[in-house]
Amino acid sequence: MKEASSAESFCTSPDEQARKHHLSIRKYLNVDELVAVGIREEVLDPEVCYSYCLASYATRCAVYHA
Repeated sequence: MKEASSAESFCTSPDEQARKHHLSIRKYLNVDELVAVGIREEVLDPEVCYSYCLASYATRCAVYHA
């Protein structure tokens, strides 16, 4: 992303590596956005949310460090 001239050029880059990073970032933010909406709408049970987030972050960390 450092090499991209803008966020838009990063998101639309034909470069396979940039595309891979873009999709990883989107996947990460989609989960966080889902949790944020659930909190705002008061539809998430705190225990379920904690367990889900913990598992999700652990998985993402494992994939990132692989």
